[in-house]
Amino acid sequence: MGPESPPPDSIDTLEDWVRLPAADPDVRARVATLEMRASSTVSSPELDADGLLRYRDRWVSLSPVESLLARFWSSV
Repeated sequence: MGPESPPPDSIDTLEDWVRLPAADPDVRARVATLEMRASSTVSSPELDADGLLRYRDRWVSLSPVESLLARFWSSV
């Protein structure tokens, strides 16, 4: 970000920003923090019985065929 840019709204714990020019140690510290957060965040998409594919705070409705394909390696 430029020195005069307004700070963005943070919408995710796996997101960060820095104003430019940025000192290398500051950038490395932010990267290390993001790596730590990412390694402790275990989140995988889940498909529920109603055919909703959920990931974090988002979801999408799958068609019956898409739902079966998403369960390809599972017993049906």
